[in-house]
Amino acid sequence: MRFSRSLLFTAALLLAGSATNRNARAALLAYEPFTNAPGTDIIGSGDGFGFSGAWQSNGSGGVATNTDYGLKYTDSSGNTLVTTGGAGFFQGLTSANTSMQPIRLFSFARGTNGTDGETTWISFLAVRQGPAVSGSNPFPRGANVPHDINAGALQKLAIGNSSGATVNTVGLIPQGSSANLKSSAVPFSQTNFIVVRIDHTAGDANDSAYLFVNPNLAGEPSLNQADANSIGGFDFSFDRLRVFAGGNASASQPYAELVLDEYRLGQTFADVTPHITSSIPTGFMITNAAIYSDNFVISGIGGSNNAGLLLLASTNLTMPMTNWLTVASNTFDANGNFVVTSAVPTGVTAEFYRVSIAPSSGG
Repeated sequence: MRFSRSLLFTAALLLAGSATNRNARAALLAYEPFTNAPGTDIIGSGDGFGFSGAWQSNGSGGVATNTDYGLKYTDSSGNTLVTTGGAGFFQGLTSANTSMQPIRLFSFARGTNGTDGETTWISFLAVRQGPAVSGSNPFPRGANVPHDINAGALQKLAIGNSSGATVNTVGLIPQGSSANLKSSAVPFSQTNFIVVRIDHTAGDANDSAYLFVNPNLAGEPSLNQADANSIGGFDFSFDRLRVFAGGNASASQPYAELVLDEYRLGQTFADVTPHITSSIPTGFMITNAAIYSDNFVISGIGGSNNAGLLLLASTNLTMPMTNWLTVASNTFDANGNFVVTSAVPTGVTAEFYRVSIAPSSGG
């Protein structure tokens, strides 16, 4: 069979008005949405809540500013993360090895210096940018989101990628050391929704951290679904947030850029994953998929009458739906039936497809 790729068909419906915000702030301890006006300097600003003051320089060099765009995330089931405003853009100094690494103190502490024997959940949207070099990791300068102890500037747990890493993927960095890096298989150069669970062990025992990249928003993932973990090796107590974008170290390690958005810290998975839930019409289904003259044709029933629809494709099933490529579009007919056609892609070893109702353009 010429078309031997695996196919996935999922109704992912992006309909307004189906918001589910499950007590998002009931145990949400801190939130940094980066909603200041575009071009606002992040250092000296004080957006969100759960902090004891504004962002501080911490010897930074480079750029830290609010953008005029925000990052987005839709999971594989069509649930969309609640987002607002723009994002934070962080860039290390382009002419010298001085990093952009501002800090912001929380109004509380987690772990042995605060609440021990409990669990902390952290989430944020992020994408690694900047100049690329040749090699297995095109972005070899560190870009990450550390959580530290302010007194003594003790590094505890960073999330992202470290300088000198062999691959450009999202990982956990205990003590800020590349020697401790626990990497996932998810590229850091795409927009990812990153969630970390930290189990603060009571007493003097070390803590455990679990990394989940682009999880389903509707339910807490199990520990065995973690993309990476660091178990029982380090103390992950912290009382401040830091953002790190490395400066220009050399031609082989140029400066880093990091876009960060929707930082949340809470006590449960639900606290840090407020979302709009997809709503699938009763009876919606794909009834046929076939190849005709090098065209891939999908048809189905049960859609929204006369609404627009999109055919999305990806080579990676776990990629956020906002990063899937739109390969064709059409409309449902007056009875909710549809047919959508796309040219058969070439040179792809695995292709996944989903049909999505086009977002409404109305007010």
